[in-house]
Amino acid sequence: MMQVINVDDVTVVNNDRIVLDKISFDVDMGSFVSIIGNNGSGKTSLIKTLSGFMRYSGYISINGYYLDDVGINDIRKVISVVLDSIDEGVLDVTVYDNLVMSLIHMGKSDKYIKKRLDEVCNLFDIDNIIFDKKMLLLDNELKQIVLLASAIMSEPSILLLDNCLAKLSDKNKKKIVKLLKKMCKDYNMTILMTTLDTDILFETDRVIFLDNGVIVADDSVKSLFKSRKKIEELSKNSVSLPFMVDLSMKLINKGAINDIYLDERKLVDALWK
Repeated sequence: MMQVINVDDVTVVNNDRIVLDKISFDVDMGSFVSIIGNNGSGKTSLIKTLSGFMRYSGYISINGYYLDDVGINDIRKVISVVLDSIDEGVLDVTVYDNLVMSLIHMGKSDKYIKKRLDEVCNLFDIDNIIFDKKMLLLDNELKQIVLLASAIMSEPSILLLDNCLAKLSDKNKKKIVKLLKKMCKDYNMTILMTTLDTDILFETDRVIFLDNGVIVADDSVKSLFKSRKKIEELSKNSVSLPFMVDLSMKLINKGAINDIYLDERKLVDALWK
């Protein structure tokens, strides 16, 4: 599998504080990677660094190119970013302008823009009745959905998401995570997503756990949550556990079961034995 992101011995200092401390990892094309950790763990700093927004020491390559040698405009040709904080300039434009802005900058034809707009709006259930509304007037959930849709309009090969599903309802969150997973599979899109919601991790391929700017764990979702030692490490750092993992641990402590279950049906079967 081709590696599209390489991070080697990267350190980031912000306001005299080390926010990322000599971290290293690689990401394969088409992977869906979740990044977890408490507030202040370095999740946002990592996304901003990979986006070209923060200075760093060490080595980062994107699609084989050294990040420091690539201009911000070139980065935007392959990477789309949705940050937790919304730029005020984005809020002052209409939904339509926000959706098509990246394609206009890329010089795409009106025919292509219309086709792509229809495709993406269908995926995200965005009704064209809101096209003329300013982003500022949308509720927080719809605002976030439009920003996510805007991010994939240009068909980026890499999508960086910083806790941008937090404002969504559970129903929409599950739907969009499944949609993102499908994009990884169907289009070889590579996604790195920070989140505080550990229940959505099971749709991702891999979890990177950050604590105080250091990678504490980097594993598949199944391996991470089937290991009591790793779970205890997460709990020690006050990271909320997925519902099924938390329930399994409580039942183990009560002596009702002997193993951690990630599947609800398997847990019920174990309890009935």
